Amino acid sequence: MLFPHSLACITELIPRDRAVKTILKHIEIAFRHAIVYPLLKLFFRNPIRNDRVAVSSVSRLLILRDDGIGDMIVSTPMLRKLKEANPSLKLDVVASARNAEVIKHNPFVDELIVLPKTVGGLWKELRRLRSKRYDMVINFVFNRTTAEGILANIVASKGIKVGQGMDKYQFYFNRLLKLDRSQKHMVEVLAGVIDDVFGTDYQHAVLQPEVFIDDRSHSAADSFLHRHHLSRRDARTQGQHYVVINFSAVDVVRRMSEQQVVNIVKLIRAMGKEIPVLIYPPSERIKLRTIFSRLADGEALVFPEEGTATLLELASLIEGSRYVVTCDTSVVHFAAAAKTPVFVLFTPTAAKNHEWTPYGVPHACLYAQLGSGVDSLSIDLINRELTSFLARVE
Repeated sequence: MLFPHSLACITELIPRDRAVKTILKHIEIAFRHAIVYPLLKLFFRNPIRNDRVAVSSVSRLLILRDDGIGDMIVSTPMLRKLKEANPSLKLDVVASARNAEVIKHNPFVDELIVLPKTVGGLWKELRRLRSKRYDMVINFVFNRTTAEGILANIVASKGIKVGQGMDKYQFYFNRLLKLDRSQKHMVEVLAGVIDDVFGTDYQHAVLQPEVFIDDRSHSAADSFLHRHHLSRRDARTQGQHYVVINFSAVDVVRRMSEQQVVNIVKLIRAMGKEIPVLIYPPSERIKLRTIFSRLADGEALVFPEEGTATLLELASLIEGSRYVVTCDTSVVHFAAAAKTPVFVLFTPTAAKNHEWTPYGVPHACLYAQLGSGVDSLSIDLINRELTSFLARVE
């Protein structure tokens, strides 16, 4: 399944030599088109099926969503819609190790599948999935068509396989969709996939992302709030409300600077009674210490105080927050699922479309200039836009 990407891995080992990297990239593309695709076409024979399928006629359906955390969250409305349309449907989801927790307690998923990393374990799991005899596989991973196409053919050789992309990928699927992603949110794009396949009209329905949080995760967040005399925004108990701030992201260009974070904390404290609570990944501990060295004692809190928090513990904290301030990362979609207002600092590439903006929740988005990262956004601009956002939230 990973063979077509082997040369891509080689190119990542030589990031400093652009010329060599470009040459290897062209070799990889030629390798795929001259050898990989023709070879796979001999094995994967999928007759084109452009007719719509009644969802009531599908007994077993597999969704491929083994990519990012936010990707899984925006897919959750489709899980509900499919199960509501056919309550007897056996709906399984292939997730990644990093996003599986998002749907761990989702009542609309019959089996959550994370593929093993070892060759032996993977082979055994693929054989087990193949024995399920899926009627249909739908690929929701849009940037890894070859790997997902091979997976779909292995586990459901006789089932209907649905994907999207360029014509060269047609042989992987019975139904290859052409999606308009220019003006729609990703929730609506995924709804369009379901509409095309089953003849539904979900693009115009209420499509709210949702994350189901277990009692243990709620308890972990509540213990933190109780220790600091904080209360959730809809709680009847006495205590100060709080605001979640996330300053980190995987990509460097999406991360806030220390100065931006310090400024946002001080602005929130000056404007209201909420206590800022900073969340962070373990890799940002040094940056976190720098931020707190520039704040007064008690001016902000940090969650978790020790160790690491699970995704669902963070989701529970966000669910009770008055609002969220974050850069472009999965926290945006956790806030949408919790119906928590959110203020987002985006890179300029996000301004070109609305796929990954907050969905179905009050929000404001601030975009960096072309060629610049989030850390280039001026303090004055952030203050002005955040003040306006808070006025609307109030």
